[in-house]
Amino acid sequence: MRDFENAYWYLHELKDFAERIGIPAARKLRKDELEKAIVAVQRFDQIPYRCDINFVADFLEADTRATRAEAITAWTELKELDVPKDYVSWVKAQAKRKRRR
Repeated sequence: MRDFENAYWYLHELKDFAERIGIPAARKLRKDELEKAIVAVQRFDQIPYRCDINFVADFLEADTRATRAEAITAWTELKELDVPKDYVSWVKAQAKRKRRR
């Protein structure tokens, strides 16, 4: 990110880079618009993205015999917990819960 912000980029380089990282209509944007869009995308990519789709995929990958319904039930339980909303956190919470019993 810092390399991007501190370097000089020619317009054609910016357009190529913007297309590679998925900025829509990159070829139609001005240089200043491209720079702002690239910085915004780079910052957004650094934000951890946790959601039910990722959790369900991780759940089903970890237990190949599990059903989608079981994964959604686990996600519903996870939403109520005060932990990050990812599969690893759910596993840790389940282990803690079993130790308490």
